[in-house]
Amino acid sequence: MSAVVQTVVNAVDYGDGPQAATSRPRIHDEGEKLQVDSRIPEAVRAGLAALGHEVDVKVEDVMATNFARPGAIQIDGPNLRGGVEATKVGIALGF
Repeated sequence: MSAVVQTVVNAVDYGDGPQAATSRPRIHDEGEKLQVDSRIPEAVRAGLAALGHEVDVKVEDVMATNFARPGAIQIDGPNLRGGVEATKVGIALGF
């Protein structure tokens, strides 16, 4: 599941604004192991393992490149709201 899909789900299903939607912990499921952000609770990771997933916990910080760095723009009437993945150095600007 891509970061774009997860960001859209966060915005549509959970009502997140662009900053929160891009900054939630993510998973990455290409390859043999399920890469899971360390910010996802241990109970959830254990549940994934119980379902048969080989869970590979990844620490996502400013230097890590385990997951994509999505950006988002939300049109809110005449206003634009932006967000970028919060564990990286970046800023959402508009004019």
